[in-house]
This record gives sequence, structure tokens and C-alpha cells, in this order.
Amino acid sequence: MTMFNFNAIPSQKGRIAIVTGANTGLGYETALGLASKDCKVIMSCRNKDKAEKAMADIRKEVPNADLEFIKLDLQNSLKSVRGIRESLQRKA
Repeated sequence: MTMFNFNAIPSQKGRIAIVTGANTGLGYETALGLASKDCKVIMSCRNKDKAEKAMADIRKEVPNADLEFIKLDLQNSLKSVRGIRESLQRKA
């Protein structure tokens, strides 16, 4: 079985990734890995304080990380889903 390795991924400069649950676990590791590849990472999380801590932790490892927080609660709020869509449309 082949293991996934972020080191095998080329630079993602100029690309944008939206990572849900980016403040902990697999979401955090994904955000960290993408940030280390020069990808702009939009961290969508339920809790702003936890997201900001995760962003600070990522910047300790990737000082030039291009990170942004957008509040998203996939469990409890469809309004939250519509809000992120509208927010991203304004940025496009």
C-alpha cells in the first residue's frame, strides 16, 4: 500500500483550497500540508477562536502561509452553508 505524502506534491501557488474542520485532526493536517505548498487555504470551521489558534499554529510551521477563516457549521446550520457560498462569490 502506498502512503500519501505531501512532499510529493508540487507547489500549489495560485490555487485556493477550502478545508472544512480545519482547526483539528485531518482537516488541520490538510490545511497545514496545503499551506506548506503555497496554496491559499480557506479554513472553514464552526469556532472562530479554535480556527485562529489553528491558524497561529500553522504559521509557526509555515510563516508565509496564506490563510483565511470563514465560519461554517455543517452540522447545525444550512444558513451557514449559504453564507459561505455568498462570501466566496463576493471574492470571485
